[in-house]
Amino acid sequence: MIINFKKPNIICFLLFIVCFLFLVSSAKSQSPETGIALTWTADTYVPLNYPGKALPTRKSAIEVVATINNLNINPEELIYYWFVNDRIKDNGSRKGNQVFEFELSEALSQITTVRVKAKDQRGNPIAESNYLVIKPSQPEIIIQTDAPFLIGERLIPEYQISANQEVKFTARPYFFKVERPDELDYEWNVVGKTSQKDNGENSNILVLKISQVVDYIEQTLTAWVKNSYTFEKGQASVKLLLRP
Repeated sequence: MIINFKKPNIICFLLFIVCFLFLVSSAKSQSPETGIALTWTADTYVPLNYPGKALPTRKSAIEVVATINNLNINPEELIYYWFVNDRIKDNGSRKGNQVFEFELSEALSQITTVRVKAKDQRGNPIAESNYLVIKPSQPEIIIQTDAPFLIGERLIPEYQISANQEVKFTARPYFFKVERPDELDYEWNVVGKTSQKDNGENSNILVLKISQVVDYIEQTLTAWVKNSYTFEKGQASVKLLLRP
């Protein structure tokens, strides 16, 4: 009788190899791929309490930051290749350059795309970002006041003001290429009269003194705002219901 003890050993060895390869393949499939996330900021003005993002306008300076999502990779050792509208930017493509700055075009309708590729120092690809799409916006103005607001569906906000009352209105600029509101020029118009204020302290504030009225009167208050250096403009209007 011949007994073969080697065959079971071979089978066990093959099973071990299969299980090992399966575990290695599972580990690789579960490990996330290295990617790059892009975030951006613009150099436009927003009030301190504004909860949103400062939107860019024409000729805005944009700063884009690339973040590698793999903790095992030193991002400062990678070489970054930045592309704007699919054209490589040699001035921003170099080792460790996770921050890229550029300026939007003059055209308000021009959409700009940004992406980045990262390679190691041997030229091996490490990661590539998705496209970041940036579109310029128009500067905006919001008129604020403490006067009672009339509730209802209206295209233009409406406030009620009593006679013999002094009311303060403030024009809040958004998305202008300035650091402070007093760098802009303001022009107010109400009841056919215009009040122009060049840039300066409190130039975005209008104090309106309401005299005696004999009946309800509806008027429109409009604020025009412009940047004399970049020719940015914006305007806003509110309705005033003057009551005796």
